[in-house]
Amino acid sequence: MTSVGGTREDIQDRLARLEQDYGSVTVNQTTYEVEDDRYRRVAGGTDGEDAAVHVLVSNEADDVLVREGQRGWTIPQGLIESTETPEAAAERIVQENAGVDCTIEDVDSATITGYRNSDDPSAETVYQLRIVFTADIDDPSPADTEQVRWDDEPSLAEIESVR
Repeated sequence: MTSVGGTREDIQDRLARLEQDYGSVTVNQTTYEVEDDRYRRVAGGTDGEDAAVHVLVSNEADDVLVREGQRGWTIPQGLIESTETPEAAAERIVQENAGVDCTIEDVDSATITGYRNSDDPSAETVYQLRIVFTADIDDPSPADTEQVRWDDEPSLAEIESVR
């Protein structure tokens, strides 16, 4: 697996491993035509790895863990490092984003995003994969902070945007 926007085969390999571990995975697909500078950032890795995870962490009351970030309150999310599995990345990201430990339960969905170079139609499409995991909190009562909280009615628009 490369550390840049991946090939379709790279993404299919990751999906096959998820399906082997979790069964059928809901997969959404979209493709964007972007200008050359954006395409090069995606293809060259400056926008991140070829895969990211979002984690819907629930507690015993079915509240969802959210953290305050640049775009407001969101579920924990981040990039998969080249040496880790998607599940390990999800658990690391929850710990880094919210300071709590969780156990991955299932895959909610996956989205494949293709990027085509609108300035160079002969350039290959590069792909990124976003995986949404569901998880349970290991510690039943982590304290709310100014940047992390449990939300009993998280924004459905925000959650739907990662599915």
